[in-house]
Amino acid sequence: MYFDADSEQHKIAYLDFNSLYPSTIATTSFPVGHPKIYVVPLAEQKVNWNRESKFHSKEILKVFLIPPSQLDVPVIPVKFDERLLFPLCRKCSLTYPNGANIKDYRCTHNDDERGWVSTCTSIELEEALNVGYKVTRFYRALHYEKWDENLFKNYVAEFMAMKIHASGFPEGIEGIESEERFINECKEKFGIELDREKMVPDQAMRYISKLMLNSLWGRFSLRNGQSRSVVIDSPAELIEYDKNNSIEIQSIDNLTEETILLTYKQKEEFIIEHDTSNMVISLWTTSAARIKLLKAMQKVAESPGCNILYGDTDSILFSHPKNMECPLQTGPHLGDLAREYAGSEIKEYVGGACKAYALRMESKKNAKVSSVLKVRGITLTADVCKILHFDSFKESVLHYANGGNDNEDDDDLDRGTIMIENPNFIRRNVKDGTVYSTKMRKIFRPIIQKGIISNNLKIVHFGQK
Repeated sequence: MYFDADSEQHKIAYLDFNSLYPSTIATTSFPVGHPKIYVVPLAEQKVNWNRESKFHSKEILKVFLIPPSQLDVPVIPVKFDERLLFPLCRKCSLTYPNGANIKDYRCTHNDDERGWVSTCTSIELEEALNVGYKVTRFYRALHYEKWDENLFKNYVAEFMAMKIHASGFPEGIEGIESEERFINECKEKFGIELDREKMVPDQAMRYISKLMLNSLWGRFSLRNGQSRSVVIDSPAELIEYDKNNSIEIQSIDNLTEETILLTYKQKEEFIIEHDTSNMVISLWTTSAARIKLLKAMQKVAESPGCNILYGDTDSILFSHPKNMECPLQTGPHLGDLAREYAGSEIKEYVGGACKAYALRMESKKNAKVSSVLKVRGITLTADVCKILHFDSFKESVLHYANGGNDNEDDDDLDRGTIMIENPNFIRRNVKDGTVYSTKMRKIFRPIIQKGIISNNLKIVHFGQK
């Protein structure tokens, strides 16, 4: 939860992938067509899959798996109580829904209590078996005979070229020779056609191209049954919606004297999948992307003296000894790792929750000290930053981490709380098209729900023995 690089004689590195999901869909083979569904008879469900087990085809499987009792980087995710976790024990995960502060935590549960039923891809399950997971029951599988490794390659190449043109040459690519090498490598590796004359920074075009790259695969898993809104200016049309037994009207708002805004959603039994609904593509995309992040985290965890401090969907923040080279290589291309805050040296890290962390940095040019604070759900305006800043955030997190056990006293849930008031919070009223400012109050409180706070402010996985 807290790491001081200088006192530990370490360096802190913050790396993220260049366009993780676009690189994944451009280089991953995807299932196409209809699957063969294999349901395992009850008498044949018991299996013993381990490190020696290999998959000869790519599938989606439903299994009962048991994680190892010790593992630096867990592989298989699971959702408990609306929390996406990477645990080593199901029972511990459910016992501590708000995490806990236990200095000498050790899991005491048996294999049946630690394991859970998982639906996962064969590529991710194979990675799990290689690091000590076991499968004791096999329930069913979706087997795809046809696969396409070029399904999204041309799409990504087109919009990635647009993004690179609008971004200019990456940092570190300087000089005609280096630029030509970069252009040729983009063509050879990914089929991305670049034109030197188009390499002109354009923030608007960069935003559009990035949106196209990151949104495509997600459209395949867009939820069906979303609410819809229509503007109505005819009483007959309103009566038609009112008599429609397949929908549920959620609200009716007056827009003008002659028009209303009607919001409705389809009743569950009448929901029809949209034309591009394909959960398997999104499932395979996220699985393949997690494996890329997993490989990077495993390399850090296996390097002597290194500590993983924080991880997100496409990034990893870690420390390594000052006398040691960074264990991960960076690069300018699609799917390569790139260094965040490359012009500064990160001195301190404070982590208070998912997507809530603070960094204190020193500029490499002039030794100027600055800080970065990220808190999901709170807009860090000038007024808010007078209350919530690096020092107050750090004090709040340390106060929370050094407290007692959350499960023993509900009052402990208030420790580390910071009350925030923004006197000029901007709100929008979509129904009448107005924008106005108002007072906004929010509470920031550190909370670690995905593990146990143990000795030395370290977070250990649920199920660690």
